[in-house]
Amino acid sequence: MSGLRIKSFSIRIAEALFALLLVLASFGVIMTLVNNLFPSGSGLGNILSEGDSQVVSREQDILISVGDFEAGLLDMEGLAAVMDSTERSVKRKPHDGFAWTPVSKGTALFDKDAVQTFKGSSAEIVFDENNRLTMGESSLIIIQRMEQDVFLNERRSLVVVVDGELSGKIVGDGSGEMLVEVSTPSSIAKIGSRAGAAEFSIKVNPDKSSTVTVFSGVAELEALGEKIVIEANQSATVEQGGAPREVKKLPQAVAPKAPLHKKRFNYRDLVPQVNFGWNKVADATDYRIQVARDPGFNQLIADEVVVQPGFTHGNLRSGEYFWRVKAIRDWAEGPFGETRQLFVEQDRLPPELQVAFPGKVSQQSQLTLSGRSEARASVFVDGNAVAMDANGGFSHQLQLEQGVNVLVVEAVDAVGNVTYKTHMVYGKF
Repeated sequence: MSGLRIKSFSIRIAEALFALLLVLASFGVIMTLVNNLFPSGSGLGNILSEGDSQVVSREQDILISVGDFEAGLLDMEGLAAVMDSTERSVKRKPHDGFAWTPVSKGTALFDKDAVQTFKGSSAEIVFDENNRLTMGESSLIIIQRMEQDVFLNERRSLVVVVDGELSGKIVGDGSGEMLVEVSTPSSIAKIGSRAGAAEFSIKVNPDKSSTVTVFSGVAELEALGEKIVIEANQSATVEQGGAPREVKKLPQAVAPKAPLHKKRFNYRDLVPQVNFGWNKVADATDYRIQVARDPGFNQLIADEVVVQPGFTHGNLRSGEYFWRVKAIRDWAEGPFGETRQLFVEQDRLPPELQVAFPGKVSQQSQLTLSGRSEARASVFVDGNAVAMDANGGFSHQLQLEQGVNVLVVEAVDAVGNVTYKTHMVYGKF
């Protein structure tokens, strides 16, 4: 009887463990679904207060108001902007929705919609053909449509909350000022353009200070009741809880040195190391180099900050690449220098080789062997390197011996592909 009780007790324990495992498995499935529907990041309740459009500022938030646009994009009721491009994972939560869903080019963005990028992803939001904002990685924005301010003659229609770094371009048409208002935890910046383009970037630094950079146009920066004006090619930084620092001129554009524009890198098996180099910039503390697969630098392969004027990348696969560099002084980043293009190509094709061999029997001990190969290849006759002209032609004096002579001609290209030809000549002299 005791044996039966022990067996029954063991069965009950096994059943309890199995039930516990089912509960844990179900919990895991539920958590996976929740994580997919609600990506990590700031909760909307911490950003927009319920029932109104008030923005709750956090330590690394940037608040932006951008001018209204009268072109066709705003014909649809409530439409604030359109997603122009996305790179990797970008998600949107509609203002009246519950879940985050992936977005792509052409997605309409409405009043109070939220857009989030993640590590390694980016997005570009367009309002019309001239006005757009670019979100960097790990950013969260809330879009809010606003009415035109008739009294101030300012066109304002969008509020964006951003974690990290944002860049933008606005274009005024002369009828009213295009205005971008930027609110950080301790400052407000107004970047405007009445005619022509204004380009800018806003960055929250690791020490929680904020840097406003103006490449074209003009900005007014205010903190603790103090105001300063930032003009083109200038920047200023505001410490958290402090007044604006002095306006500083941006570092000059960087002049690239190597590789040359449209340089080609061929390889056979192992991808080559590409060494990037540029001229030093006076007073620069760092440099930022970007390597991308597209000229717009949306498909970034590398985005690195380095101290020295050089950078090496050893894993560029076959394809077309673009690269550029900017100088950094403190938190201020200057304009990017010249964009250069390069190509990386895997080459397994043996080089062409043509040889004019003599007849099978020779009554002369000395002969001239001639032929042609690729201009960038090296040619060897019986293991000896021979000189080649600019077109790949070559000629070589042969010293035959009595009896059988085996001639071997090899062409080796720059990545190690080999073509060889052999010929047998019987010396009878």
